[in-house]
Amino acid sequence: LKINNTVQSVHLGGNKISEDLMETVNLLLRRNEAAAKKAKTEAAAKAKKAQEKKPPKKKAETEAAAKETEAEDASKATGTMEPQPSPPDLPVQTVNRHAAGITPEVPCYKPIRDFVEEFQPTKGCKAYILEDCATSLEKWKPHSAAFFPQLVAEAEKITSSLLQFREAPGGNPMFAFAIVCYTLDVKQFGAKGSENFFELINKMLQERDPVLLDGSMGYLHYLFGGLRSLPKAPQREYFRGIPKAALGIFKEHYTLGRVVHWSGLTSVSGSIAVARKFAGLGGILVRVTAFTARAIRDWSAFAYEDELLLFPNFEAMVCKELHFVDTANQWELHLVEKKTHESKFVF
Repeated sequence: LKINNTVQSVHLGGNKISEDLMETVNLLLRRNEAAAKKAKTEAAAKAKKAQEKKPPKKKAETEAAAKETEAEDASKATGTMEPQPSPPDLPVQTVNRHAAGITPEVPCYKPIRDFVEEFQPTKGCKAYILEDCATSLEKWKPHSAAFFPQLVAEAEKITSSLLQFREAPGGNPMFAFAIVCYTLDVKQFGAKGSENFFELINKMLQERDPVLLDGSMGYLHYLFGGLRSLPKAPQREYFRGIPKAALGIFKEHYTLGRVVHWSGLTSVSGSIAVARKFAGLGGILVRVTAFTARAIRDWSAFAYEDELLLFPNFEAMVCKELHFVDTANQWELHLVEKKTHESKFVF
């Protein structure tokens, strides 16, 4: 009725509205305001009641949200890469390459020769795996080469497919093939985890046995040649997921300020979610700030793992020792790669 405007403008026979009519109009205004206030109060009460009826968030959902927030914060802190999407559930046949090379021994430096510069290949990577590697590794661990034929056959298919979309590292398809072989998991063919090619190569590298190294030199030439041909990944924080079975080793050897060496090839991930899944409940998330990592995602059989490799004798300092993170139900350890070839600055 636009009562306010009407009160201000209506005249009766040239005279203003009478006092009785004005009182009636004011009464109507007060009633209108009271009705509006009551309606607003009732609407707020109804909304609150509806909110209270919603079921509370489950514990798993709350923990998942906390982990997602933590992952985003970690990615923002590094300032070099956008947050990675959460990966799908890891397939059954996928094994944890992050745990490869973890042994009870002290993580110290072990000399190793240059397989790229000191070796001239006389045959292809496939032949070196099926002949030289198979012979030397079978003598060391019987039945270890039983799945090598399936390994190379599957690697050939994957490499041929990938080469349709990108150039091989260093322009050498053998380099690409060697990297793909390292990432494959032969458990899908019925092998044991200990029979995986990457597991055998890593243990052999840690042994530093001259006979074993000689037998694997051809393959290692192509593998390390391929890795060296890849550009260095940006300096940032990467992640390694270690199952809780290794907790005692890390408590003993990874103390604050200590410099450690990883003598074999080391797998890390650019995705904190992937590393957490590999670590599992009660496991260890190792945060590694590195500047020499090589990203092999483009040549991996499992690209979603966002995998990178660190060369043998990777050297790092413990800058924050093991501590338990309640929100993740996991332990964490912080390492920073050491610049080994820089001289000290003396003031």
